[in-house]
Amino acid sequence: CKDFKEAPMLVRSYAAAIKRRYIQVNPPHLRVFMLFDLDYEGAGLAWEDNNLPMPAWAAINRENGGAHLAYALSAPVLTAEYGGRQKALRYLAALEAAYKAKLRGDVGFVSLITKNPEHPHWLTLRGVPDAIRGYDLEYLADFVDLDKFKPYIGRSNVEAVGLSRNCTVFNLVSRWAHKNVLAFKQQGYTVQGWLKEVHYQCMRVNGDFPVPMWEKEVKCISKSIANWVWYKFDIAASNRRFSELQAHRNSLRKTTINAGRTKIITEL
Repeated sequence: CKDFKEAPMLVRSYAAAIKRRYIQVNPPHLRVFMLFDLDYEGAGLAWEDNNLPMPAWAAINRENGGAHLAYALSAPVLTAEYGGRQKALRYLAALEAAYKAKLRGDVGFVSLITKNPEHPHWLTLRGVPDAIRGYDLEYLADFVDLDKFKPYIGRSNVEAVGLSRNCTVFNLVSRWAHKNVLAFKQQGYTVQGWLKEVHYQCMRVNGDFPVPMWEKEVKCISKSIANWVWYKFDIAASNRRFSELQAHRNSLRKTTINAGRTKIITEL
């Protein structure tokens, strides 16, 4: 929390933080609210102008009409501990990007802290009870076209913002980690050395974004990838599956004689 944009952020109890102008409403590594920073007059009702559902609240700057809009999620989404949970995170990243584009939100807004809707400095418009309780992701998706906002999988997306950055870093570095963990173990690396190398790879990808994530957020992603691959990735099973796949592909190759020539037909 803090009282001014330029002030350093402070970690305080709820009783103290709720009295500050700016507050962190999402717990670490968890998305409970989608937050948007709209820097134009009339932003408090931008959801209505763009045929979007009502937010849980809109905290409005009384001087210029800009606002922070908060959409509550009925089921929070983990933004860390990536093993097996990427699907929900990718879905939420696409939603966040689609809503940000439709609302003309600030792409540099990192969604860490927001205008405190309980502080009298802001004019707060509160949503109906259903909006305050939160929407599920499928309902929110009905109002936007997600196809062009889906995070890249397996390749770089240097234009990623918001949660798409988390997905891009995870996708690229986890693939790198799976390919390289055996070599690092054979070279005598400890898990701590491996953690440092994975963190370096995550920071390298993060540095390509127009608005990089905070290092603490990157550290959480790198720790999750490093521990998962080091302790739970079964290299022998992976190699066996690859060999079985190759054998299956070879079995699909058939040789025929056509006009005195051998023609190889490969079914993909």
